[in-house]
Amino acid sequence: MHDNQRSGISNEKLNFPLSENWQYVSKHAPQPAWPSPAKTDYWHREANIKPRVTYDRAYHVVGAGNNVYFGSSANDKIYCLDISTGKEKWSFFAGGPVRLAPTIHEGNIYFGSDDGNVYCLNGKNGNVIWLFDATNTKRIIPGNERLISVIPVRTGIIIQNDIAYFCAGIFPNEGVTMFALDAKTGNKIWDQPSDALSPQGFMLASSSKIFIPTGRSTPEVFSLVDGRKLGTFSGTGGTFALLNGESLVYGGGDLGELEIREPNSKDQIASFNGLQIIIQDEVSYLRSDNEISAINRTLHNKNYKEWKKVEETKSDLTNDLWDLREKRKLAKGKKRLARIDAQMEKVINKITKIDKKIKNVESGGLIWQQPLEDTYSMILADNALIIGGNGKIDVFDKNDGKLLWSNKINGKAYSLTVANGNLLVSTDMGTIHCFQKGKKSKPRIIRPEKDRNPYPKDERTKVYSSAAKQIIKETGIKKGYCLVLGCGIGRLMYELAKRTDL
Repeated sequence: MHDNQRSGISNEKLNFPLSENWQYVSKHAPQPAWPSPAKTDYWHREANIKPRVTYDRAYHVVGAGNNVYFGSSANDKIYCLDISTGKEKWSFFAGGPVRLAPTIHEGNIYFGSDDGNVYCLNGKNGNVIWLFDATNTKRIIPGNERLISVIPVRTGIIIQNDIAYFCAGIFPNEGVTMFALDAKTGNKIWDQPSDALSPQGFMLASSSKIFIPTGRSTPEVFSLVDGRKLGTFSGTGGTFALLNGESLVYGGGDLGELEIREPNSKDQIASFNGLQIIIQDEVSYLRSDNEISAINRTLHNKNYKEWKKVEETKSDLTNDLWDLREKRKLAKGKKRLARIDAQMEKVINKITKIDKKIKNVESGGLIWQQPLEDTYSMILADNALIIGGNGKIDVFDKNDGKLLWSNKINGKAYSLTVANGNLLVSTDMGTIHCFQKGKKSKPRIIRPEKDRNPYPKDERTKVYSSAAKQIIKETGIKKGYCLVLGCGIGRLMYELAKRTDL
């Protein structure tokens, strides 16, 4: 998202309309670490629950000069593509899934992996400059149908003042540690263990603090100097977060509510119904379930107390409605059902009136609003507000909300990047679309070559093929995990994989 505050704002100007230059179609779609939640949480009485942990649902692309880079959660690699053609310049294998966008610093590429390592590569050729093992054990476990370290690295790498910060581990009982390394050498400056932290997603940094999202839980804040814990935020969790000055905006999970809190007191400054927000000067651009809005933040904050009071009343009524619906499921007799139905109708009418009141309060700071459903990402490039949706992208003028341009894509656009005059859109299907200024023409389709058989056909082919057939026949196992001891160059594994779903 462009900077250590994850502002989502680029100063680059794109000239619309754009045309699609190329599509990079990955061999495999992303393999997210976490599935979507159940639609309803009956314990907390929450319906239409939204996923909180969505940081790895696309291959996040970053760019520098004529190169673009992304990591793969499906085949454990980092790729470098030519931004002009989409062709692969180089790739590098890590020891596990790479789930977050790499970080670019002084021509080098930094990223972590589920193998528990952090890598620094030369951005030009992919050569390893240094590798840091963040684990204290070689133990591995099954994770997302893969074998991963018990201490995976599932945060982004933040680099500030030539120091690289990240966290290793997501299971507190296995060990979680925050590290600060010399970005040039990979030498450890300090580490700070934690027994109550599950770091996941892109970290953020101010001049003195580092903020760490924790998936379904709320973010935590630490000192940049030594990693000392400074506090925990309250509210709802989620991996979306950005810094506005020293104030943290976070949330977007479960019911789709964003909170703005002051980092020292943790007091709530404001709240928005939405999934993502971009803040520029006095204007907040808000992406919610069914609309895109531009809001005058000063006016919105003035109305916040009234809005909060009305929201609390709505929450109470929503609980009452939930109770009545549960009672109706158990009710017997027409008269009893009729009484409950009448009570439900009264509560629904009250909620409808409150919704109108909430809209009126919110509209006090509203600059413009556009209806738009099924969206997954948002960035701001100069005067263009770019929205990633399901099967399309839409671009609006940030000043008046007018549609500037729209185009079809393949899948859900979970990631957007502006680099060197190009718009890059990455989807949950594993496709990366590159749009640029110029005449409309048929885009180049780049598909990595599929090597069906990486081994030569020789005298050993029949031996391994027969061995695989015999193993399958005797065990009858075609699904699950298969551990091959002394696998050599992997020919037996290849023959087993060809014939099973192992």
